[in-house]
Amino acid sequence: MCAEAADNYDETIFIEVAREEYQAELAPTQPWGSDMRRLIPLITIITLVAASHAAAQEVWKYDDGPDDLGSLAGTKMHPQFGHPGFIQGEAWGVLFRPEKEKFPIEILGVELVMAAPTTVADATAQKMNAVIEFWNDDSDAANPSSSKPLWSVNTSDFFNPVTGKPGTPIQGNTVMKYEFSSSKPGDKPPVITQGNIRVMIRVSSQAKDLSTYWGKTDCMKQQIAGIDVGCGCQDLAALTDSATTVKTQLMHIVWPLGQCSGSKAWRFVEEINSGLVQMKGDFRLRLVVKSNGGGGGTTDAGGSSGTDSGSTSDTGVALDAGPAPSAKPVIDLINPSAVPSDKPTEIEIIGDNFVSGAVVKVGAAKTSVMSVTATKIVTTVLPGITPGTYPVVVENPDGQVGFKDAAVTVTAAVEPDAGPVDAGTVTPVDPLTIDMVDPRCVESARDTSITVFGSGFAQGISLQVGGKELLAIQVQSSSKLTALVPKGLPTGEHSLIATLNGKQVAMANGIEVDCGSKGVDSGCSASGKPDQRALWLMAVMFGGLLLRRRRFAKG
Repeated sequence: MCAEAADNYDETIFIEVAREEYQAELAPTQPWGSDMRRLIPLITIITLVAASHAAAQEVWKYDDGPDDLGSLAGTKMHPQFGHPGFIQGEAWGVLFRPEKEKFPIEILGVELVMAAPTTVADATAQKMNAVIEFWNDDSDAANPSSSKPLWSVNTSDFFNPVTGKPGTPIQGNTVMKYEFSSSKPGDKPPVITQGNIRVMIRVSSQAKDLSTYWGKTDCMKQQIAGIDVGCGCQDLAALTDSATTVKTQLMHIVWPLGQCSGSKAWRFVEEINSGLVQMKGDFRLRLVVKSNGGGGGTTDAGGSSGTDSGSTSDTGVALDAGPAPSAKPVIDLINPSAVPSDKPTEIEIIGDNFVSGAVVKVGAAKTSVMSVTATKIVTTVLPGITPGTYPVVVENPDGQVGFKDAAVTVTAAVEPDAGPVDAGTVTPVDPLTIDMVDPRCVESARDTSITVFGSGFAQGISLQVGGKELLAIQVQSSSKLTALVPKGLPTGEHSLIATLNGKQVAMANGIEVDCGSKGVDSGCSASGKPDQRALWLMAVMFGGLLLRRRRFAKG
């Protein structure tokens, strides 16, 4: 790294441009994912280092890509997952656990790839800056024991040989190789003599409303009456492959999900997994080092810090340390097979080979999974799906997919009779009911936006929880409204009470405050049944299906 001039590097800096193309098909994850199919030109930005460095150089990685990222040109890798949904200050990265024999370790650089969507004509013109952080301590958990990184640098501080000025941002669909070859003190990370190494890519840019850019409502950024209904996305997406090396892939994100600001939590990717929000795979982020006894080449990124980081293949690439792949899900029966478009409806899926953490879709719309056994899934179809007949898809966490064609019919909402009314006739009105609250779990330390589904909603309705009036109530239809639960409620379960025109209804235990304070996520839906969404169920209907975005999760 150097912000002054090129001669501060040990050797010359150059840009190598290869005209071959790299085709990557990217599958969606929520809330960070986006469908993308893109031809990715290989354009590497690298620095030449002294021969003594290059001879002993090792590249540590977990992802399933080729040893030399530069050889991606002309190859196909499927599937990949794109995660654009990070807000400013959030980070993604990898935890490396070096073996004791590797120390001391000199960090020479990092390699990474991020992707732009198919909606842009020139992916390489899409750029973003980020802070590259290196953390060093003995913690084997997701969160480091130290309060700040050992060393960090912004990509805006790297000398750009094209412009002749500081600033080498990450560019879309490009293999980026940032190398620390300067001999100036402070221009590269200190030598590592013990412990684990976390490499994090922390987003520097403000998230923007990029729903059109990415083609995803997840990427909206709006407020209604001061309530966040979307946190936005970044111009580029972090990439993962399809299998996760457990306890190695990291995210440092605002927690709980569903908030656009606030305190952050460290999480392993496999911990961000529910019916509607699922992260998977290993980030395409690598660490380039010179270690004691290192023989060069690309090696296993595992270590000896007390946690199994996965088995290795002959090439030393870390493999998925999770359970063996499950059998393909089989769907035999769905009950009921018809659901209304304007109300949340619970359905049961009967079949076989279902795995906890499975994602269920009706057509392209994700449902809210409440419970999973090997032979039955209970899930809620959320309102907002266009009337029609749709297939049902079940995807297990390991990627095994089963589907049943023409399985569920979504019916149109029944409109009240618009004909003439006799003087003595009263137009029927839906009774006032509360059917579902999303999210059910809220924090006492902050105001929380919720969406309430039911019937009979109209202007003038009031809501109470724990003796406090809910704020900023917005009635969007007779079956859906949004509101703000004020902070300061006592921990525990509370009834949600709705009052309209003198009539009052209540949902017992409709809201739970500080679910996580019990030590284990309550995992309950508003109906009181088990729910795999835990604290981060965040799907919200706004018009059609609008994910209030987790946010990042994305993972």
